[in-house]
Amino acid sequence: MIDLVNMQRFSMDTTTWEASIGAGTKLGLVTQRLHDNGNRAMAHGVCPGVGVGGHATIVRKLFHPAGRCGAFRRQEC
Repeated sequence: MIDLVNMQRFSMDTTTWEASIGAGTKLGLVTQRLHDNGNRAMAHGVCPGVGVGGHATIVRKLFHPAGRCGAFRRQEC
C-alpha cells in the first residue's frame, strides 16, 4: 500500500484551464480548489473523501487501456 496523503499539490493554468492535481488530494478539496481557481468543476462520484489517486487510476484504465494518464484531456479521449 502507498500512502498518497502528502501528495496534494495543485496548480491551474488559467490560459488553458488545465489543472495539475496531486494524487493525495481528496475529491472534496479538488472541487473546492477548482472552484476557487476559475469557477471550474469536474464530474466525480458522491464520496468527497476519495483521493484523486484511486479515482484517476480507475478512470485511466477505463479510457486508456495502455495506462496513459491523459484521460482527463478532451483532445486525447
